[in-house]
Amino acid sequence: MTKVKKFRIQNYKSIIDSGDCYLQDTITILAGKNESGKTSILEALEDFEFGRNIRDSAIPTYNTDAKPKITVTFVIKKESLNEIFEEIKYNKKATSDAEVTLTKEFPNVYSFHENSLEIIIPGIISNEIATLTEIRKSLDNIKAVQKNFPVLGTIFTQDPRTPNFDSETFKIQFVAFLLQIKANIGKITDDNARKSLQESLDLAEKSMEEYEKLLEIKNKFKSEFEKYAPAFILFSSFEDVLPPGMPISEIENKEIAKDLAKIGNLDIEKLKAESNSQQRKQHKTEINALIKGDFLDYWRQNEVTLEIETNGNNLEFFIMDDGQPFLPTQRSKGFQWFLSFYIRLQARFHDDFYSVLLIDEPGLYLHAKAQRDVLHVLNDISKENQVVFSTHQPYLIDPKNLSRLRLVTYSDKERTKIKKLHAGADKETLTPILTAIGDDLALGIRVDRKNSIVVEGISDYYYLQAFNKLTDSKISDIVPATGGNSPLYVGTVLFGWGLDPVFCLDSDKSGNHLKNELKDKLAIEQNKIVFVIDKEGSIEDVFSKNDFKKYILNEDINYTVTNSEYVKKTDKVLFSKKFFDDVSDEKLDLSNFDKETIKNIKSLIKALEDAIKK
Repeated sequence: MTKVKKFRIQNYKSIIDSGDCYLQDTITILAGKNESGKTSILEALEDFEFGRNIRDSAIPTYNTDAKPKITVTFVIKKESLNEIFEEIKYNKKATSDAEVTLTKEFPNVYSFHENSLEIIIPGIISNEIATLTEIRKSLDNIKAVQKNFPVLGTIFTQDPRTPNFDSETFKIQFVAFLLQIKANIGKITDDNARKSLQESLDLAEKSMEEYEKLLEIKNKFKSEFEKYAPAFILFSSFEDVLPPGMPISEIENKEIAKDLAKIGNLDIEKLKAESNSQQRKQHKTEINALIKGDFLDYWRQNEVTLEIETNGNNLEFFIMDDGQPFLPTQRSKGFQWFLSFYIRLQARFHDDFYSVLLIDEPGLYLHAKAQRDVLHVLNDISKENQVVFSTHQPYLIDPKNLSRLRLVTYSDKERTKIKKLHAGADKETLTPILTAIGDDLALGIRVDRKNSIVVEGISDYYYLQAFNKLTDSKISDIVPATGGNSPLYVGTVLFGWGLDPVFCLDSDKSGNHLKNELKDKLAIEQNKIVFVIDKEGSIEDVFSKNDFKKYILNEDINYTVTNSEYVKKTDKVLFSKKFFDDVSDEKLDLSNFDKETIKNIKSLIKALEDAIKK
């Protein structure tokens, strides 16, 4: 098996240089606003597919001389590598998985990155450089003799030292040049010159033979590698919906029908067997049972089934809903899209080769709950294939897997860029991500237990949950409010239901205001109100500055204000969520932090535990 580790796109439509984009082994999400270049990224990856040209429309309009270029780094399993070595008769054994980097230039020229090829086939590049050096020496010597003896014919002008050196063209032209020298060497009467020329000729021929062997190994490796590289399959639209019916004879000519045949184990010959109606009926029943079971695993909005019927030489498709048959085209556009989506992806899932499935804006026509069904399908597909999809829909973003996200941004200066998730991105790009996080929290809030801890906002929630894990505390049921006076309103509900909440507030001006509001309006006792730190500040100030830069900002930035003041200009929820994920994934434990941070975390957790006990 061979997976994609990363890619880079240059001079492709709106993309000057995307930068390196690392893919997950399962699902990678390109999140960005409309017109940011998400579709161009998917099209470029499709264009990398072996056997197809980079599309003409990829040439950027702002620089028509620029050549589109797509670079992909693969990780190939050692077992596959050894199979390739055996096929090309290379007498080495791979002992570990290896990275292979290939660049494709417009329209269809592939080249291996020398460093990756040298690691896989030790000596292939260093020996190639050595043989080219010998060829250059002999070529320089031959040229020196040619200047004094024009009878030797045209001087060879190709030079492997040039940046646009093409090995195949050079080999053909240089071999023809050597034949020219051989044909004319007898015309030289100067014995010393002829002897020197013959030595150079012999060296050139020997070096060229060695060079050709190395080229043959490289070309054979490339040819075999293509068989192991994943297919790049783009699903840009699903307008080719399942029709009401079609002649059985035409099934093999219509893509969506072929896909349906694949996932339903449809045997066209059995359906064509007019003389055996019993066989046709039995096979139709088998297909319907298989499709029904699979489809209902994914479509969970209402219980419908997809069934096929044979009518003479025609195959008909029906959606059965509450016992009533409907044609596919009689259902909503969202359902038609999902049905097409399901059939196409399941067909690829049944293929016996590994693929990278590229999907542009899945689920646009579906409501929120159905979009979660789409994500369910993609999660299942990604167990066997890598999936890359673009979206600006929050319901296709799993807040528990933010590592899947890559932000696609556009500016007049840089044009389309791919970046890691960061809180400094523009609001429109981050909105679906923050919405997904908020919806996830809403699903998990518990208001049926005593001693819930009400915090001021979502970032407080994530930091406190992380501190809870770091200290192995038993604190649970943390309820995030939404800033401002909202802790008072949340507290009113919990307090009114007799759930006796505890409040965790920032120790700043707004926190003190909230404390007074809680005491005056809800008669909350002082021992049920805990400030995050024993000096003025917010929950970010629990960290020392060094730890905050290292583990929250992930970069060494100089600032003179407090941590909480610094992050006010960012979407600080993302920083807190990433920190929570790092702690949950056990990338961080308490030993990573300095004494100041550890003291503040432990003090806060103890104060909350004490407040709950009281």
